[in-house]
Amino acid sequence: MIVLNNSSSLKLVLGAAPSAEAQYYVSYSNSMDNSLGLTTGVSDGTTDVTMLNLPSYNLVHPQTISVYNAASGTIDVTIKINDTILIKQSVSAGGTLLYSHKVWSVV
Repeated sequence: MIVLNNSSSLKLVLGAAPSAEAQYYVSYSNSMDNSLGLTTGVSDGTTDVTMLNLPSYNLVHPQTISVYNAASGTIDVTIKINDTILIKQSVSAGGTLLYSHKVWSVV
């Protein structure tokens, strides 16, 4: 289970600049009030993109993390909390890196 606290940011970065940026979404639950949330966006090549940044009072549990490869070739995706790598995975064109039910997969 991934848990983010008030000093954590969930980040996405690619290994190289792709022909088209990867698309992501993160669904999460807030442990303070059990509310649900969703963030979406796109990668920025080799620059870290914050997918989920927390207010100072929350603990958040990402439920689903999805990164879709919209590029014409394979991309290398890194997901991390702050500077700690959670996963580094190659994803083929049209594929998706998926975290769901505590498991990472490429579909």
